[in-house]
Amino acid sequence: MNPVSGRDVRISTSGNGIHGDLGTLTLIRTIARCFPVRVPIAGRTRDRLFGVLDRTLRFTTSDDVVRTPYGDLRIDPAHEPERLLSYLYHNVFAYYRTSELGLYMGRVAEPRATFVDVGANLGMFALVARSYGFATVVVEPEPKHAAFLTRNAEVFGTVIPVALSDQPGALPLYYEQGNSGSMSLFATDAYQKGGEVPVTTFSELARQGKLGRPENIRLVKIDVEGFEAPMVRGMQELLQTGVRPHLWCELRGDRSGRNGGSFRLVRECLSEYGYRMMRLRKGRELPTTEQALAELGVFDALFVPVGS
Repeated sequence: MNPVSGRDVRISTSGNGIHGDLGTLTLIRTIARCFPVRVPIAGRTRDRLFGVLDRTLRFTTSDDVVRTPYGDLRIDPAHEPERLLSYLYHNVFAYYRTSELGLYMGRVAEPRATFVDVGANLGMFALVARSYGFATVVVEPEPKHAAFLTRNAEVFGTVIPVALSDQPGALPLYYEQGNSGSMSLFATDAYQKGGEVPVTTFSELARQGKLGRPENIRLVKIDVEGFEAPMVRGMQELLQTGVRPHLWCELRGDRSGRNGGSFRLVRECLSEYGYRMMRLRKGRELPTTEQALAELGVFDALFVPVGS
């Protein structure tokens, strides 16, 4: 078993619930695990591969299991993103393991450290974190994604099915038209309003003990599709206690069509607590001048305490 590489992953299923020949299915999955194509949860590469495989391999029952080093992932084939993991788990894991954030995890991992994934989607970064020895907490409000994570909590760690902001309550989720896997609490013309989800703050979760020992939180990933400023403001009560995790946050420059310029609000809030902002590419720092950031659309930034 090699949890870092993920190469021991095996997939089992009953032949009763599959269109087509089980031998073909097994062969395709074996080839996919060995083929060096890294596949994200969303994007053109994913759409092309998934489109071909789904026409051939689509399930009709819910008896599929993906075996990982951390336990069995139980798949609901009616949920398209879960079928992607059923077909291409190893390739998806490899994409996130070799991403900039995945590589950064290896640099900051330490004994008893906790990784918190806010906006976890299907929780792939949590699996990468587990491969480095982190304890993991995944926070995800979207009902179908949250159901998948909850069903497989043994694999993903602590699962918290809520959205995060700077005030508790309830807010509607907005879904991107034609892409049910992309959603946000931030409304735009391109998004359709869905149902309401419960909302709390990061600080409140910490106060309730749901994030483990706050001083052990080493790294927080924030991917909330334009709602990052309210979410970070909801961390302030915890930050005031002196806890200073590293924060990996998806932000928006002025060219973003959804909440453009959000980087300024997040940067301003975190600078009050002694954070400095970095952008990394292959481990090297990129420019973070006002002009350089303003000209971007969506980008990732790392916030670390000054002196780290």
